Amino acid sequence: MAATYSTAAGDDGGTWPLQAIAAKSGYQNEYAFSRAFKREFATAPSIYRRNHHTADKGP
Repeated sequence: MAATYSTAAGDDGGTWPLQAIAAKSGYQNEYAFSRAFKREFATAPSIYRRNHHTADKGP
């Protein structure tokens, strides 16, 4: 599961759609994955990904 969260966080370069990440991790759909992700990280995958990429890019 950690690898899936890593992909959702944007470690894949931000190219995988959430639906593909959800399927890869065994969730029936992106909504179920998104709820599980939000429970784990207290933020939506899209927001987490956006913030993660912003932090990596620097000033």
